[in-house]
Amino acid sequence: MLSERSSTFQLDENPLDLASARIYPGGEMADRIRAFPWETTALGAISGWSQTLLCMLNNLLESQFPTLILWDPEMVPLYNDACIPMLAEKHPLALGGTAHQAWSEAWKILEPKFRSVLEQGERLYFENELIPVLRNGVLTDLYWTYSYSPVRDTAGRICGIYIVAHDVTAKLTVERERDAVAANLKNVLESTTDGLVVLDNQGRYTYVNHQAASIVSLKPADMLGKSQWELFPHTAQTEFGRQYQEAVDTGKPRHFVSFYPEPLNAWIESHCYPSAHGVSVYFRDVTEQKQAERELRDREERFRVLADSLPQLIWMTDRRGDNIYCNQRYFEYLGVTEADRTGIQWLDLVHPDDLASTLTIWNHAVETGEPYLNEFRLRQKNGMFRYLLARAIPIRDDHGEIERWIGSLTDIHDQKLAEDALRKSEKLATAGRLAASIAHEINNPLESVTNSLYLALQDGNLGAETRMYLELAEQELLRVAHITTQTLRFHRQSISPASTDICDIVDSVIALFRGRLDSKDIRVEAECERGSIAICFADEIRQVIANIVGNALDAMPQGGKLRLRVKRNRGWAHDRPHGVKIVVADSGHGIPPAVMDRIFEPFVSTKEATGIGLGLWVTEGIVRKHGGSIRVRSQAGSRHSGTVFKIFIPSTSLLK
Repeated sequence: MLSERSSTFQLDENPLDLASARIYPGGEMADRIRAFPWETTALGAISGWSQTLLCMLNNLLESQFPTLILWDPEMVPLYNDACIPMLAEKHPLALGGTAHQAWSEAWKILEPKFRSVLEQGERLYFENELIPVLRNGVLTDLYWTYSYSPVRDTAGRICGIYIVAHDVTAKLTVERERDAVAANLKNVLESTTDGLVVLDNQGRYTYVNHQAASIVSLKPADMLGKSQWELFPHTAQTEFGRQYQEAVDTGKPRHFVSFYPEPLNAWIESHCYPSAHGVSVYFRDVTEQKQAERELRDREERFRVLADSLPQLIWMTDRRGDNIYCNQRYFEYLGVTEADRTGIQWLDLVHPDDLASTLTIWNHAVETGEPYLNEFRLRQKNGMFRYLLARAIPIRDDHGEIERWIGSLTDIHDQKLAEDALRKSEKLATAGRLAASIAHEINNPLESVTNSLYLALQDGNLGAETRMYLELAEQELLRVAHITTQTLRFHRQSISPASTDICDIVDSVIALFRGRLDSKDIRVEAECERGSIAICFADEIRQVIANIVGNALDAMPQGGKLRLRVKRNRGWAHDRPHGVKIVVADSGHGIPPAVMDRIFEPFVSTKEATGIGLGLWVTEGIVRKHGGSIRVRSQAGSRHSGTVFKIFIPSTSLLK
């Protein structure tokens, strides 16, 4: 069946020269074939090769495509340079051997095909066929596209197999990955809720997913290959047509939401992405989204109207406490605009004395999610602090996490003042009742002692020194009697006012304090304009002057100067009525600024444990009751310290 190998050469000829004369192409495989000892193989020396073999071999070596022939019944491989990468580690061992030796691992697959060509003359072609072969000593799945053709001699007899083969494993891998990506992409595009269409440069649909066709009430087959203007001619003059054309003309993406009229009657959100080949358009029906936005805006507007109509300060923060909303009352209170809302740090406006407790309570609410409740002072736009009651509750998301806080601030300043006034009033009433009771109990034995002293002083046999001591005791008892009388009057007012010369009252007060003035080495300068008449409760005005003089003496423990002045004058009010002006000035240690702000409040005192803080509160009340006014200025902590009280009492009765 195979042609005979017939040819001889002279023994004196060089075999390589003869081979060179019969094998013409250059290259690695041509050189190897010419140099190989073929006489040791079934093919014999090159000089004995048939013209058919040599012709096929020369053609094979000239080819740039991986080509080989299997010659002789032993199927000896001969291949070209293009086959070397395909053979891998089988090169160059395959040269001169047999096909069985070269591809033993795949022989069960290959042998039947080789035999059908050699013995039956079949022509075979296989595309992308799996034939495992050894690669780096490991059996590896490789895919091949190849053809087997019989090689015939001039007599038509089959001499061998002509094989053209190509390893397509890498190509198939890329194609399969591409197909997988394409399939996944198609699945994504078909499963997405967004509509997707691709149009070429003429506006014809080249791709339409099912969602896109469904949105416009068509099928993909109804749209493919057709122009958008053909299917939807009325959209050319709508926002969709304008935005689409803008994307095509500028080459820039366009994103917009617009109402699509008949036949959709829906709000559509669209994204146009132009390319060199046309435009890709993603779109979806957002009608329910738009309705939800409208409802949300309506709810927010209703909330805003309600919040702005309330007298409370309504606020909202994020979960950390940063401000995200305030009602109009809040802005008015702070004196800022809505544009400044994000810059408002509410903790900066809290009174320093309330800041620590406010932070503690707020942080506890944030950490636990419990409602927030607190009272603190907040600074107004005028710089004044007022008491506010803060309430807030957390707003949680679907997972139960706090996403924001909403709360209110209620002004309770006046209520706090009223409560404080009520407490002080109750405290004062109690103190008044207690003082009156004590004064009453003291008054009875005091009268007995006074009477006893009076009787003792009637004794003409008293020594001068004894009489001096008894008279001094009598003066001090008179002072104690005055104090008890004033204490009782603190609880019980006089019956009616009378015309009184204020200078007489001042004289009596100086006389009352003469002993203390002398013992403390305090110099007294009194300037009284006689005839300074006022309609008043004389005992109450005496109490006013006595309270101020007593405080002055306490402020000068090491001695000093006390000035008293009384003169007719006009008041400080706009109508300036006639009256009497009383000035009491001392050179004492002065009143601290912190106390000055509250000097006329009850239970405020600079005497620590020795004072109850009622004197000036009572003093201010008496002056106000008489329709007068009282002013004070003081300087503390310097060389020229001291305090000055100025009192004005109207001449005519303005008792309230």
